[in-house]
Amino acid sequence: MDGLTAVKHIREEEAAGKLSMNLVIALTGNARQGQIDEAKASGMDDVIIKPYRLDNLLQKIEAMMKLRAKEVFKAADAIGEVAEQMSYL
Repeated sequence: MDGLTAVKHIREEEAAGKLSMNLVIALTGNARQGQIDEAKASGMDDVIIKPYRLDNLLQKIEAMMKLRAKEVFKAADAIGEVAEQMSYL
């Protein structure tokens, strides 16, 4: 199974509630914009082009994790607001 197919299956499992959200970064030697766009459209969070430096990869992972954490906190705030509104009913 290739990476694009795998990430589609992962995203389907996440949407069905069978998996928690995962960070998926494509690592590829294809630097053409079309392949990058296809990877992201398939569900990849980001794309790293080979050759790469490990410190650049780790920085990308850290940045994506921070973004994901902000999304989680935003969702938690929204849930808290709904719960507060429901308590008034």
